[in-house]
Amino acid sequence: MNILIGGATGFIGSALVSFLKGRGHVLTALVRDVNRASAQLGTDVKLISFGSTDKKLITEFENSEAVVNLVGRPLAPSRWSKAKKEEFFDSRVGVTKRMVSIMRECKNPPSILVSASAVGYYGDRFDEEMTETSRKGDGFLADLCDSWEKAAFEAEDFGTRVCTLRIGVVLGREGGFLKQLALPFKMGIGIYFGNGNQWVPWIHYLDLLRIINLGINDESISGSINCTSPKPVTGKSFAKSLAPILGAKILVGLPTLCLRLVFGEGEKVLTSSQKAYPSLLQEKEFQFVHEDLVHALNEECSPKWVKSPE
Repeated sequence: MNILIGGATGFIGSALVSFLKGRGHVLTALVRDVNRASAQLGTDVKLISFGSTDKKLITEFENSEAVVNLVGRPLAPSRWSKAKKEEFFDSRVGVTKRMVSIMRECKNPPSILVSASAVGYYGDRFDEEMTETSRKGDGFLADLCDSWEKAAFEAEDFGTRVCTLRIGVVLGREGGFLKQLALPFKMGIGIYFGNGNQWVPWIHYLDLLRIINLGINDESISGSINCTSPKPVTGKSFAKSLAPILGAKILVGLPTLCLRLVFGEGEKVLTSSQKAYPSLLQEKEFQFVHEDLVHALNEECSPKWVKSPE
């Protein structure tokens, strides 16, 4: 299958490129820096610049049977200025609208668009259990994800099947949350955020790649998909599971007030609670390879297995 990927040089995107190449697909990557992407992705992935003419982009989209959109500026904890919020919005909603507008001009548009979103759609919901049918939450992240998904679903207007991925905390040694969190644990101090009672809807990156592949190939699937393990954990439980694997001897909770003083509204990335379940995937009898947190953490962080803490 000919597949076009936006966001192919990121943590998830680069892993997806290797995953799909290994299954014999022909890949085109839509990138901002062709030279950098070429060095990272190799010569067997066709590269096209976001800055190409509409005519060239239309040709590439018409030659693609599927489009995967993983583009988005990382929401790493930081102070969210007005300008930074605009960057978050433009890199997600703006880029998605651009891609859909190009698809709209195609005589034969791609048959499937798999587009990233996030569990931030649900806002901060404490202990409430959420599936794909749960209402949208409140706040900037919820509004951002809602606009992001709506931009993708506009592709349904011209007959393209659309799946939006409400992605949880992705675990993998090459990037994302786990790589950022590892340093203090390796120095002997395990940390969790706030009181540690918030729910962390995590997923192993390989399961996420398999979900994307399912979305591409299973024509019966459309709409929003919670990309999370069926076994969410609290922030403190996550830290307790990671501590013995990386050698942390003590656990320290970072107070929400301190996080807010440092990161402002960006603190929500660390302390929001989303007890999200992959209801649609379970209905499809999707088999998670890593549905147990300790299994996933050992896979990514340790050369030997460490028993789950009591």
